[in-house]
Amino acid sequence: MPVYDRVLGSHLDLEGVAPAAHDEIQRRFFAAIANDADVSVQDRLDRFTELARVSGVRLAVACEGEELDRYLVIGNDGSVRIVVLRDSRAADQLEPARGSIHPEVAVVGDANAIVHRLEQAGALDPIYDLGNGAITLPFRWQSREELIRALVEVAPLLATSAPFLVEIDDRRFEISVAHGRLCCEPLHLVAPEDGAGFGEAFCELARMPLPSPADRVELVLRTRPPVSTMAMPPMRDPGRPYTTGTADQRRQSIAAAVAAKTKDLARLIAALQDPANADPRYDQVRRDLYRYLAAHDTREIAGLFLWALQEESEPMIETITLLAWRQSALLAALPDLAEAAEARDDQRLASRMRAALDEAQA
Repeated sequence: MPVYDRVLGSHLDLEGVAPAAHDEIQRRFFAAIANDADVSVQDRLDRFTELARVSGVRLAVACEGEELDRYLVIGNDGSVRIVVLRDSRAADQLEPARGSIHPEVAVVGDANAIVHRLEQAGALDPIYDLGNGAITLPFRWQSREELIRALVEVAPLLATSAPFLVEIDDRRFEISVAHGRLCCEPLHLVAPEDGAGFGEAFCELARMPLPSPADRVELVLRTRPPVSTMAMPPMRDPGRPYTTGTADQRRQSIAAAVAAKTKDLARLIAALQDPANADPRYDQVRRDLYRYLAAHDTREIAGLFLWALQEESEPMIETITLLAWRQSALLAALPDLAEAAEARDDQRLASRMRAALDEAQA
């Protein structure tokens, strides 16, 4: 069984070729770079070699093999050479990525729910539920932003600290979820045997941007207790009405407190930040708490909303930005805080703060 490859980008220079031969050479070149399952690697190389023998022809092709290896095919002066490239954490030397492709990961709780959330995030590869409390993580994704949002949500349910690789628009990243942090590192292409420059040439041919520090993302993850993923509903503790029992029971307790116009705001703040309410199934509980607390313009509540802008999950942030306008102390500080976040390249926090300011102006 031959190994097939995929052409990601190409360049053909006919400056030194007689004009009468241009059409025929271009036809043969396009046939050689076609992503056709009937064209094996050797067939493709044979076609490039024949073209390179034509006086004046210069060509370069960025390819990817079946095993996801990447390489440049360079043809000129009658010969063809192949430059093999490797994924590296550094741009100027080979520092191999530590992550694996399609890793098997143990999960805590409902594997089907985790698979569904990852599929929603734009996974292009199948996600297999292995039936033993483990799934396979996809390699190819549609959007880095959607992937990171999904991983922030499901990370506490993934029982792994090993990094893994992903590919988005033909660009590769190494992702690690460990020690309460999610880190997404862009990977560079380097040529260990041939020196610098070929990785840049590959990206130019494939029309891919070079990795930059702005591509790096690091987030602090919310810690969620394992008990929140248990199938059985949590037990109700009358002494902790806002943090125990089902979501409906907790919401009923909050509604009763609101109806009584409770002034025990410290207890409500504590319930909002309690890990027992951190699971996504209690998002509506937290929304109820935010709505009641937002009506009280105090320094403590302003601090709570500042915490929420930094730490809350993506599904919750719209509620936060809609309600933050009621906190005068927070709004006074947000312009400077947003500028500081942008200065340290924390675009996630800066965009959230800007959204809160926009809502206040509206």
